[in-house]
Amino acid sequence: MKQNIFFYSNGNKIAGDLYLPESKQTEKRPAIIVVTPWGGVKNQTAGIYAKKLLSEGFITLAFDHSSYGQSEGVPRCNEDPLAKVEDIKNAITYMEDINSVDKNGLFVLGICSGAAYVAYAAATEQHRVRAIATVSGYFHDLFQRLYMTEAIGKNGLIDLLANARKAKDNYRLTGIAEYIPHIPDIDDNSLEIVKDFYSYYRTERGTTSTYVCKTLLSSIEQLGSFSAIPAVKALSIPSLFVAGSNAKSAYESEDANAAATENNELFVIDGANHTDLYDQAQYVDQAVKRLSSFYKLAIENFKTKNKVEVA
Repeated sequence: MKQNIFFYSNGNKIAGDLYLPESKQTEKRPAIIVVTPWGGVKNQTAGIYAKKLLSEGFITLAFDHSSYGQSEGVPRCNEDPLAKVEDIKNAITYMEDINSVDKNGLFVLGICSGAAYVAYAAATEQHRVRAIATVSGYFHDLFQRLYMTEAIGKNGLIDLLANARKAKDNYRLTGIAEYIPHIPDIDDNSLEIVKDFYSYYRTERGTTSTYVCKTLLSSIEQLGSFSAIPAVKALSIPSLFVAGSNAKSAYESEDANAAATENNELFVIDGANHTDLYDQAQYVDQAVKRLSSFYKLAIENFKTKNKVEVA
């Protein structure tokens, strides 16, 4: 059963899809907050995982970040890492207030760049979050994530940052926001990872009325200096990093797993590329099965360690 809900974050009304079991049983259930990729909305891949994990016995929430989809926030499509982290923290608070949620079994799942945001949020929320998992995760700064030095060269990178700065100043003076494509057009010379993203977001696979293919230009500056690897190093809760063996981004999950210090695991799904793990059932179902067992073991171990009564 899906409910359309909302909560507030940074003064914005955040729209979410809350997935609850049809059962009228009163027992409390563990819950998972599923965080979208950069530029994504809740009824794309995050919604797919939320629905499948509901079938595994979890209460789940997928939501649109501030300035995306059905959520409030201007300028629109603002990929502000710290604002997104705050959205996640407020989503945790929202879930804690649901009577049917077992507060001793509250988890986060980040997809693509959502992995960086959940890691950063979890680093200071380890008293509330029992485990963290990621799928096709990105954790490093924007330039490493998008292979920008390879794609546009160092001079192009400097120009992009200069344009982002100008866009920020122009917005401050005029209120007019400037945008770049979220996923650019492709040709034969485009990087494989860009072609991969295109195959999802720019085709019927990722089509939805609330998704728009643009990113606020000025947010490039904020993204440029953001990395979640230090946050991963600070985690003392269990962590699971799921990646496809054919994903050009797989090194990111490998780096995150290497940075984690305890109770961590890298789970590689053979044959999958980055966006295969967004919506292709043969790969997503493998990820969901592993995620489910990971979260269930985490709550079992937590309750045993802390002698918490099972609800």
